Amino acid sequence: MDIAKQLINQTSTASQIVVAYSGGLDSTVLLHMVKQSTPEIPLLAIHVNHNLSPNAVKWQAHCENTCKAWKIPFIAKSVHITSNEKGLEAEARKLRYEAIGECIAQNSVVLTGQHQQDQLETFLLQLKRGAGPKGLSCMPRSIAFAKDATLHRPLLDLTRQELEQYANDNNLDWIEDESNQDTRFERNFIRRDILPTIQARWPGFGKAASRSIALIAEQQQLVDEMAAQDFEPLRLSENCLDSDGLKRLSKPRQRNVLRYWFNTMNLLMPSMTVLNNMLIQVIDAKTDASPKVQWGEQQLRRFRSGIYVFNNCIEHAGINCDITLNQPVNLNDNIGIVCLTDEGCEQGLLLQSPGGDETVSVRFNVSGISCKPSGSPHTRKLKDLYKQHGIPPWQRSRTPLIYYNEQLVAVVGMFVCEGWAPADGALSVSCRLVKNCHNF
Repeated sequence: MDIAKQLINQTSTASQIVVAYSGGLDSTVLLHMVKQSTPEIPLLAIHVNHNLSPNAVKWQAHCENTCKAWKIPFIAKSVHITSNEKGLEAEARKLRYEAIGECIAQNSVVLTGQHQQDQLETFLLQLKRGAGPKGLSCMPRSIAFAKDATLHRPLLDLTRQELEQYANDNNLDWIEDESNQDTRFERNFIRRDILPTIQARWPGFGKAASRSIALIAEQQQLVDEMAAQDFEPLRLSENCLDSDGLKRLSKPRQRNVLRYWFNTMNLLMPSMTVLNNMLIQVIDAKTDASPKVQWGEQQLRRFRSGIYVFNNCIEHAGINCDITLNQPVNLNDNIGIVCLTDEGCEQGLLLQSPGGDETVSVRFNVSGISCKPSGSPHTRKLKDLYKQHGIPPWQRSRTPLIYYNEQLVAVVGMFVCEGWAPADGALSVSCRLVKNCHNF
């Protein structure tokens, strides 16, 4: 078992080598291997204390003492899991990686100690969940990490037995997490009750499954490359795709593009059932429809020839408020900051200054009103003007309306009403949003 060459290749250009050091068998072996193989590159061990075990303080002390004996710089970070919505393991991993990212130097190489058995456990968990190729690809050997660092898993081809042999040959001490014995956790159940039976029947199962995982990962890479090629011509903005172009693709490629798109935006990945609903209800809907599919706090919607996705969109912003000249007002529901100002009128809509007896207010979602935009020959319903200006239905209730007393004088981002545009020599103000409410 000699991975020294692999470690040297992975870390040759690093400013620093960081080992995620839990004190268990795998990370202890990894830290020792790195110490022996890469003496010229600065080495740092980071221990993350999750505060989940009554022995957590003892484990941290063990790691610190080992690093002191080996003359390796050591940092301990403490994290506390406050939410378990994504599962204990997932939340712990998220906090652990964030803690490590806070401690590393730019352009570091971060090494973690997952081995072949960890990969097999992940594979069986993903299989049980009905995962597709991305999930069945399991843990990649290398991924991008914080601060332009790279995270490597150099032990994925090694069995636990090989790690134990290395540790015994080198007189290494490690700790055992007592929670690993609790088969109420799915990974522990697979580790203790499933894998031993499989490997007793098929001793070569680990290596064979590892080859399958590598092949699935390669296929997933090809799928991602195809998705990127299909995606780029369809992208109209960060959160809008061309519906007509998407419809010309086959159904599998449509789903592939949607998954790729959601991944680029770090959105929760929908289930296959939800994805199919998106194809039927949104992409294949009639042109004049405004369909919606929601999963979690996210929505996929269509307006005209655009497919839009956004997170936690609040459609109805019903709080009206008075505004004062030259005093910006922060609107609710993340709409933006509206400002009515006479201190430079080069931006936004120009309109007459309010009279001394006129109260200025911003209102939302006023139904049943009509108005005549300045320069327009006709009075029209506001809902028809929204359509003319290409404002999607879900944004109309978030569009600020400026009133002087009870008179609508401007629709922010669209137009000034007839009779309220400034005449030559008349005092004027500029009405604008610091954040455009239509950039959603």
